Amino acid sequence: VYDGGTDYYIKVTDSPIKQEEVKDDSGKTMGTQYTYQLLGSDEEGHTKEIEFYVYKEQPLRKNAYLKMVINEKRGPLRWEEVVESKIPERAKEKIE
Repeated sequence: VYDGGTDYYIKVTDSPIKQEEVKDDSGKTMGTQYTYQLLGSDEEGHTKEIEFYVYKEQPLRKNAYLKMVINEKRGPLRWEEVVESKIPERAKEKIE
């Protein structure tokens, strides 16, 4: 129940809704956490707003496509950037 999930496809259309420096216990800056809230669609075209965050040196690339595994109980588990041609047609119609 907690490991699996549904694949959702997302197009990065907006800038992060929040950006904050992440520090370790000693106060040393570890990097930046970017929080996004974007529309995602599963391969059958069912959509939902997905809030997720990423640790990166810079925000996600505008217009990048992501494939994200969403678990009902735990939320987003993992994501990867994918090329447009890997997105199912019904999902692509919803996120464009």
